[in-house]
Amino acid sequence: MRSRGRKVRGEGILPFVTEDVEEATGLTSYAGAPLIAEVFRASGAAEAARRCVRTRERYRERGLSEEEIVESVCLLIALGGECLEDVRQMDADPGLAELVGHAMPSPTRAKQFLYAFHEEEDARRGAEGRGLFGSHIPPEGRCLEGLHEVLRATVLASGAAEAAREATIDIDATIVESHKREAAWTYKGMPGYQPTVALWAERDLILADDLRDGNVPAGSGVLGVLQKAVATLPAGMERIHVRSDSAGYTHDALNWRRDGMEGTPPIAFAIGADMSRELRARIASLPASAWRSLPRGDGERLDERRCRADVEFIPDAPSHKKGRRPDRYLAIRIQPRQGELFADGSEVK
Repeated sequence: MRSRGRKVRGEGILPFVTEDVEEATGLTSYAGAPLIAEVFRASGAAEAARRCVRTRERYRERGLSEEEIVESVCLLIALGGECLEDVRQMDADPGLAELVGHAMPSPTRAKQFLYAFHEEEDARRGAEGRGLFGSHIPPEGRCLEGLHEVLRATVLASGAAEAAREATIDIDATIVESHKREAAWTYKGMPGYQPTVALWAERDLILADDLRDGNVPAGSGVLGVLQKAVATLPAGMERIHVRSDSAGYTHDALNWRRDGMEGTPPIAFAIGADMSRELRARIASLPASAWRSLPRGDGERLDERRCRADVEFIPDAPSHKKGRRPDRYLAIRIQPRQGELFADGSEVK
């Protein structure tokens, strides 16, 4: 508030004082937003965006640089925006632009900026290659590669990352429903996309991500996302672990984890295994003595209907190297408490 006015004491129970002013300027309802912008700049993300993000000139917002538009989109997400139209509400706030030092892009300009990351040539080749019902993961263009450098800057700028010597990478894909015309149908029966994200679990930091069409299997291209995630970690890691569901059970990714990469230690992993016919038969042939009861939720008692067992199993795959120490397969057996059948008609899962 810049104009002096008359102070009026509130009539309620709380001891606040209201002030009646003739003119109010510089007010904002986004008082926490400047802290986000400050972190964006202090982490080096703004500098990385200025150096690495190069969109087509005709899509650039007049008067706003690439790093300012990237920062505006980050603010939009942090403030709970659900679509680019919500940037209008931010732009209507009289104090936000004054606090962060730049105006917000219009929804149209922000959309044009984001569309600049679309590589038409790669999309065209992908559409020709996948046909009517196939799936395709297009390679990332230079704009998306530049945006990943912005992400990498935030990871390296983390104070905790400097002293970190161990990292657990969680890789998972999730379905985002969308009714855009070009959205493909997912395995859950809805149109949308299925992005894959690699998260540094201990630091709650995203290391890599990959947006895919909804019809792309979750196991496709897992190795590429994993390699990018490991390369994004700070140097000097002594132990790297990977957690994943069965989408990570691909033999190229498994062999790469076992061998590691230059400059990094071998990668330990705990992932879900595909229940192949051979693996199921091996589990079914285990003797009763092989099963051990799992503890209940309280950790004090054992649950006789939930058991585990180690399974000696080597998959029949040409990528499995001869003489290599086999992986440890851990089976879990679940029986219903009230004798009800599972959806597939079996009494044991």
